[in-house]
Amino acid sequence: MTNFNDWSWGVKLAMLSFPFLLSIVGCSISAFVAATRFFDVAYSSIRSNPGLEQMKQFWGRKSFRARWLLVCFVCGILIYPGVHLRRGHLKMDELKAFPLKLKRALKASAWLTIIGMGWMVISYGLLKLSAKG
Repeated sequence: MTNFNDWSWGVKLAMLSFPFLLSIVGCSISAFVAATRFFDVAYSSIRSNPGLEQMKQFWGRKSFRARWLLVCFVCGILIYPGVHLRRGHLKMDELKAFPLKLKRALKASAWLTIIGMGWMVISYGLLKLSAKG
């Protein structure tokens, strides 16, 4: 296996910084939605999910943290709608009525964060393996 210490500094920097950048961009998109009027649209668009409804009651919508957690929950619903549809936790008409631009932004947010975190885990594993060898 290739030793991490043998890589050029540019490749090392890219390998270690890009996952953080991807995750920060993903989190920033969901934070933007939580802080703007788009939150109200996302908040009121899905009403058939019992888990989301419980979170709405428990967290409320006053603090930024609560709003951000609700937006992240909606992101999870939007990136895996099939699971929620099969379980009866989402109605197809709600999914179709969800605004397309907001749906794309929330999906992008979720996937950027997931890819960034996965890349960080893989990078950590590669660093540990190269340190042993």
